[in-house]
Amino acid sequence: MAQTVLVGGTVVPVDADRRVLDPGAVAVDGDTIVAVGPREQVLADHPDAERIDLADHVLLPGLVDSHGHAGHSLTKNLVDGAGDDWLDLVKEIYFEGSDAEFWRAESRLAALERLRAGVTTSLSYVGSMPRVDDPKFATAAATGYREFGLRHVVAVGPPDGLPVHATDPDTGTETTIDLDRAMATTEAVVDELDGAENGRLSVTVAPSSLVPETDENGAATAASVEQLRAVRDLATAKDLPIHAHAYEGEVAAAADAEPEILTDRLSLAHCAGISSEEVTLMAENGVAASHGPLTHAYAWDRFPVVEAMEQGSPSPSPRTAARPIGRSTCSHRAASRHSSSARTTATRACSRPGACWSR
Repeated sequence: MAQTVLVGGTVVPVDADRRVLDPGAVAVDGDTIVAVGPREQVLADHPDAERIDLADHVLLPGLVDSHGHAGHSLTKNLVDGAGDDWLDLVKEIYFEGSDAEFWRAESRLAALERLRAGVTTSLSYVGSMPRVDDPKFATAAATGYREFGLRHVVAVGPPDGLPVHATDPDTGTETTIDLDRAMATTEAVVDELDGAENGRLSVTVAPSSLVPETDENGAATAASVEQLRAVRDLATAKDLPIHAHAYEGEVAAAADAEPEILTDRLSLAHCAGISSEEVTLMAENGVAASHGPLTHAYAWDRFPVVEAMEQGSPSPSPRTAARPIGRSTCSHRAASRHSSSARTTATRACSRPGACWSR
């Protein structure tokens, strides 16, 4: 028997039958949903349960934010405008001026913003691009999600522009981050956080860009190929997903340089400007897309979402923050570029029902 019944109101299970239960009810035992159905039926089946009256609410599975960035909840309004001014400023803040307490405080705000929007499962890079001089920053950036009981994927991996300089304000330590340092820190974060909090926290190997550098012919440079292989090798060894930003030409460059990285283990963010051939490569290999139609990237180029849906490009997989919505769909997000506020249109429950419903 359930301990608690949430008495609707309208209940939208988001199931295969597309039911809308009005009125409906949800029975909960501890952290597990044990029944969803018409109100009178659920009440009759659980007569001794505590009842919480939500007659004026709509109950639905928790939303999934399949791409975001830690830090941005505290920096998103610092510069009025788009483009490099803001990105340059936040890079300086994240890599030179942010201590562990900054990341803990920001994670609490970001987690609350997401929860307020109904998001119970999310993914965030540690910064505008991953801060990987010390694993403590990724640990700190997961604090709010630990404390508030949310599911969260920590995205960490090589930042763009290696080598990258970083300063730890806590100790004054200055670090030059090269690929070896980035991968070692990523592995340390995996060992500490993946599977923590009874599985609510997980880690994805997440380079800032799928192919950070290409030559004049659009081919991945030697440094990019080395990074692709390092990312693939760690993800394979630890049985982890891979997440990365990708724009015009990067999918094709990756396919030419390291085709083994294009699998259903990989999810790509934005994908603005990619070609129809790249959409085909993604669909054929099960590569997922996390689409952001209101981001700044789409002011210049679009992700061909309709074409991707027709070809069967999937939404991100369970371990990269979202369950598949179906082989014929992509995950859609409606947030400003790199914003961690959770204005998402993906409406799918995460893999553990008891932790996933919002109202």
